[in-house]
Amino acid sequence: MQMKKKKKLILLLTICFGMFLSVTGTVKAEDGVEVGNFRIDGGQLNADYRYASGVLTILSDQTLTIKNKNPATATTDRIVIPENVKANLIFAGVNIKTSANSPFTLTPDANGDGKGAMAHIILADSTTNKLVSGGSALSWITLWRNNNVIHR
Repeated sequence: MQMKKKKKLILLLTICFGMFLSVTGTVKAEDGVEVGNFRIDGGQLNADYRYASGVLTILSDQTLTIKNKNPATATTDRIVIPENVKANLIFAGVNIKTSANSPFTLTPDANGDGKGAMAHIILADSTTNKLVSGGSALSWITLWRNNNVIHR
């Protein structure tokens, strides 16, 4: 009888230890992934976004929170949304400064199907976000309000 109790206790401890290892070894989306000079919360690397050669490319409509590893220091890494992608992004301390390329690119409709890149961007509360190209903070974007261009 005593042996059965010991076996059950050992089995129970083994299961509990296995559960502990699986919980502590899991990387949650809110823990974030560092790619280049960015930290990404949400989504999955190489499914919802990828990073190569200084370019963070958004691949899906999954909501992603993007911030610099060190928001106080500008990076030359860029963010690109390819044609046919409708990105949902939260900028929570993005600081990009480029001299030759746009820090943020929405790839236009190349084949006339009306499906160029789109992005819905939320600026997180209590964060500073800077996108600068060639010294101008607005040279990288066309701003629209109610279908009227307000800055180009």
